[in-house]
Amino acid sequence: MSARTRKSRPGFTLIELLVVIAIIAVLIGLLLPAVQKVREAAARMQCSNNLKQLGLATHNYHDNFQKFPPMTNWVNNKPGSNRETNIFYSLLPYIEQANLQALNKTQKNQGYYFPGAGWTDYCVDIGQTPVKTFLCPSDGTNASHLDAGSTDNYGPLYATGSYSANVKIFDPNPDSRSMLQAMPNGTSNSIIFGHRLEWCDDQNNYGTDSKFFGYNDWDATPDQTGTYHPLAGFGWGGNTITINGVVYKTGYFSTRCPNPDTGKVCYKGPNNTLRNPLTNSFPRYFNGSLPFQIQPRPGTCDSSVLASPHTGTMTVGLGDGSVRSVSPGISLATWVTACDPDIALPLGSDW
Repeated sequence: MSARTRKSRPGFTLIELLVVIAIIAVLIGLLLPAVQKVREAAARMQCSNNLKQLGLATHNYHDNFQKFPPMTNWVNNKPGSNRETNIFYSLLPYIEQANLQALNKTQKNQGYYFPGAGWTDYCVDIGQTPVKTFLCPSDGTNASHLDAGSTDNYGPLYATGSYSANVKIFDPNPDSRSMLQAMPNGTSNSIIFGHRLEWCDDQNNYGTDSKFFGYNDWDATPDQTGTYHPLAGFGWGGNTITINGVVYKTGYFSTRCPNPDTGKVCYKGPNNTLRNPLTNSFPRYFNGSLPFQIQPRPGTCDSSVLASPHTGTMTVGLGDGSVRSVSPGISLATWVTACDPDIALPLGSDW
């Protein structure tokens, strides 16, 4: 029987192997940006859905009470009706978080708890709970979703969120406004929720102490507000802006608070003082010529304005429950007019 000869098959040469590796590397380089874009698109869609849920929750609250939830409804020294809450706490039952709100009667949090007789709401004790609807998937500034500064001597532990409520829409007084009163320019022309980063690394204002500041605590309450735990709202203080030759004041403390406030009709918060003064409170509707920031680099976040984690856009919730992507190229006049309901002007063509 004759032996059969076998032909050996040559393997890849080193050059061929390097060529294959190079081709794979090029393909990965081409595919990676596409994958990142798909992820960002999905995250932005989820974020838009969160803002839409907040808008619908606001309308459902209004249907029940014929007024909007207040930015805060701090009431003290009125036994039986004492309250210490904020808008995001008030919206919990309308985003399927009624059980979480109910914990305010029983749960303790770092020594803070429902204080007993005379109080109907006290939400500090649930503040350590991250709420998915309050978190934007694109916001990677605070992986723990907890305020690192609040675990020290600055108050109770707080969870952070990615959104901020318009102070002049949700007037921070117990007797808040109806929809028509809150948005005289129309619901589709009024920004009621904006984007904030969970942690604004503002080293320009805070330096190395920025790790203790700049957190956006969704459950921050009046007796713990101030530098460390500002309420999750924007439009507190403000400068003037000139539109079509007319000068307008902006911001809650500049336009809604008489000075002096002899009738005590203006919310100032128990821990707020007139130092610096209150008209400088932030976040504001704008700072200089800056309406908001887009993806600020670490250390460059400006805590005086809103900030978006999305590429090339600020996502906002409007008064009619819709969601809008606002270009960073929007004019300051159009942006401020959409934010401040007291400026009764039509929006610009860049809206």
